[in-house]
Amino acid sequence: MKTRLILIAIVVVGTVITLLRVPFSHLDTVWAEDGQIFIQEHINDSAWAVMFKGYAGYQHLIPRIVTALIVTVLPIDAFGLAVFIVCAILTGGIAAAVFWLSRDMVPWMPARLGLAGITLLLPLSTPEVVGNLADFHTYCLWLMPWLVLYRPRTWGGGIGWGIVAFLCAMTEIQTLLFVPLLLLMVRKQHRFAWPIGAGLVLGLLGQVITTLLLPRPSTAAWQGIPSLALGYLYNTVLPMLNPDTVWQANILLSTGPLIPALVLLPFVAATVVALVWGTGRQRILVITLVLASGAVYAGGATIDGGGYFLYAHHTNTWGFEGIQNVRYGVASGFFLAATVPLAAAVLVRLAEERGVRWPRAIAWVALVGLLLQFTLASTQAVSSRESGVSWSGNIAAARQACETLPPDTVMEIANAPYRLVKIPCEQLTP
Repeated sequence: MKTRLILIAIVVVGTVITLLRVPFSHLDTVWAEDGQIFIQEHINDSAWAVMFKGYAGYQHLIPRIVTALIVTVLPIDAFGLAVFIVCAILTGGIAAAVFWLSRDMVPWMPARLGLAGITLLLPLSTPEVVGNLADFHTYCLWLMPWLVLYRPRTWGGGIGWGIVAFLCAMTEIQTLLFVPLLLLMVRKQHRFAWPIGAGLVLGLLGQVITTLLLPRPSTAAWQGIPSLALGYLYNTVLPMLNPDTVWQANILLSTGPLIPALVLLPFVAATVVALVWGTGRQRILVITLVLASGAVYAGGATIDGGGYFLYAHHTNTWGFEGIQNVRYGVASGFFLAATVPLAAAVLVRLAEERGVRWPRAIAWVALVGLLLQFTLASTQAVSSRESGVSWSGNIAAARQACETLPPDTVMEIANAPYRLVKIPCEQLTP
């Protein structure tokens, strides 16, 4: 009963925190593919008809399901606000799932609460990732290693989490990174976990088929190791200290990579602690987290291929020239930050085994310090949603205009960032 109450509390608190992370006026803003793809294709073809339709070479199953449910139950005016509320609830659900799934590898409950806190408080998630379906795949990627390394106690648990693994894999193709972990499931005593592996494989099979049949136009370009290393420091590590881009630019122009390198040191120390004193599974977990953190950022920057990722080649003559706070740093940041709660759990076990107090004290300082720092840094994060782009307000204005226009007139409804949804008047007026 106690654990259930904690899970419910995480979902509720997580939902509230997510809703509070952007200005109230931004909650009614439809973001990027939520309007241009998901609601637009519902208007054109019906959301249920395009459930497994690929976009940009990938499947986006969870956003398709949520869109279909919202437009079936609610009027189109409510789409923007409904999407944010549903995504806030789902984010709380992801935090609760990480808390639950990590119980074997991170047995110290405060550390598991810390993992849930990372899910809800990572500073870099505020500008773009929170509250929209277009970027919800980031949370699916963060959840996947915990899913694959979890060991259910019953077939029912295994099947339930297997469905979650399938939904996440059919939403985020980068979950392919965690396929090697499936080798840990082959033992007979882990048979209840096989449905999770099956869900991941089936979901990725759908992604691969989509990529082969509808390939994404490639803009990929190799950035070089120096640029990728600097980009990792600038976009994954530095926002943990302060996500304000003006402050970041000034720091990078005056000190280069020194400050983000110093910010990285506690996470390096946490990784060493887990590798030296952790159990076998904890060592596998910390290696997975570190490699995933680097691979997610490097993969995103390489596939994007933009010249603004060539940090090692920018002169900065006219100011900091590279892009800052890119969304590729969000999932990467989740994985890196998770090394601290993991190390805290390792230190607590070490204190119990050796009968000394100092490791537990260090664990508390590290865990509380990380969450306080994330909370403080989140107050410096700025939402990228365009203020004033009210979805319901724009729909109301278009509906009023349609009263004097032919039914086949197509209205262009603005959504952020600088995109349009085209809706015929006949679908706006009774």
